[in-house]
Amino acid sequence: MTYEKKATSLVTQYKLSNPSEGLYQFATDNKINYTIIFNDLTCLFPSIEERGMQAFDFSFYPTDKTDKDKRAELKDKFDPKIQPTIQHTINIFFLERKDILLFVADSSDSKHGARFRLFGMWYDETKLKESVYRYKGKLVPQDKEDPTILYSFFIRYDIDGFKEICKTMILGVKELENDKI
Repeated sequence: MTYEKKATSLVTQYKLSNPSEGLYQFATDNKINYTIIFNDLTCLFPSIEERGMQAFDFSFYPTDKTDKDKRAELKDKFDPKIQPTIQHTINIFFLERKDILLFVADSSDSKHGARFRLFGMWYDETKLKESVYRYKGKLVPQDKEDPTILYSFFIRYDIDGFKEICKTMILGVKELENDKI
């Protein structure tokens, strides 16, 4: 079965808008606006670019400070419609592209471990794992006061040279670590 047939089984719970390439937005039932963005990081991985591929960073967050404040005021912060919305957006990415998706857990508030586990659970609960490989890694900073960087990259199994590309990505991230980026 091809990736395209598997991916169509997910349903978006919130209506997505796509105001520009690599940018999605949605509003929750609690009137909190979220932004989902795919940033092109290909320049950090020249060997991926040489293969004619791109590498994108994925992130999502409340759109502005007002939305962050609204979310903080909620007694019950869990919103069951966010997960399928994020999952659907990632499926759109893999339906449209044969590129690499990189997720780096935000460590600004020391909750990166929980974010990393949650994102991994979202991946595990979808059919995406049947078609898309997830590599999990961490970068340990030399400065003990800086948090460990938890990351995953995702790549479709059906890409020519899949194993070699995975090795290239792992080496590329190690190079970034050595350059202290």
